[in-house]
Amino acid sequence: MAIFEWKPQYAIGIPELDEQHQVLVGLINEIDELLARDFDLPTAQALFRQLVDYTVYHFAAEERLMVKHQYDEASYQAHLHQHRQFEEEIAGVLTSIDDITPTDCAVVLSYLTNWLINHICKVDHKLGEFVLAQKRKREPPDASPIANNPGTSPHTHTHQLTRQAREFCITLQTHRQWVLEKTATLPASSTPASTADPDQQVIRHTCGTLLGDLEQVRSELLGLLDLLQEAPGTDTPDTTQDH
Repeated sequence: MAIFEWKPQYAIGIPELDEQHQVLVGLINEIDELLARDFDLPTAQALFRQLVDYTVYHFAAEERLMVKHQYDEASYQAHLHQHRQFEEEIAGVLTSIDDITPTDCAVVLSYLTNWLINHICKVDHKLGEFVLAQKRKREPPDASPIANNPGTSPHTHTHQLTRQAREFCITLQTHRQWVLEKTATLPASSTPASTADPDQQVIRHTCGTLLGDLEQVRSELLGLLDLLQEAPGTDTPDTTQDH
C-alpha cells in the first residue's frame, strides 16, 4: 500500500492545484516504492531533487492565484510563511542527499506526507473556498456576464474578456517555460534507456502531466479569443508568439 493514498476529500476544487497536489503525492509514493525494493541511491537522489523542484513550482502557482484573487492579507501571509518554512526544511534534505540512507528516506517521507495532508486539508482548502467564492461572485452560474448585468455594455464586456485572455496567456507561458526547462535536461531520444539519467522517468511523468494542463489552458484561451473576434475593433492578444 502506498504511503500517501490520494482521497477525494483532499481535492480543493481548483483543477490546476488538485492535479499538482497529485503529482507531489505521486513523487512521494515513488520514493516509498523505492524503499520497498532494492534501494538505489542515485534514483533516490533524483526523486528528491525532482520533489523539491516541483514543490517550488507548485507553491509559486498557489501564490500567483492568491495575488490574482486578492486573498486577504492575513491569510496570504500565513500561507506564504508555511511555504517558505517547508522550502527551508525540504532544502535541508538536499544538503545531506549524497549520504541519504533508507532510514533517512523513511523519516523524511513520513514528515512530507503528514505535512502535505495537513497543508492541503486546512490551508489549501481555505484558499480553494475563497477562490471559488470569488469566481461565483464574478460569474453567476448558467448565465453570461451581460445577461446578469443588463447595464454592462458590450465594450466593457469585451475588455473583461481581453483581460481574462491575457491572464491565460501568462499562465500558458509560465507552464510552457517550466516544461521547456525540464525537458531540456533529458537525454537525446537516441540515448539508450539503460544509460539515461536516473531522474529521466520522473521528469517525463511530470512533464506529461503539465502538458495536459497546457492543453486545457490552450482550449480555454481559444474559446475566449473566439468571443473576442466577434467584437469589432478589439485588439486580440497575440498568442502565437514564441516566448
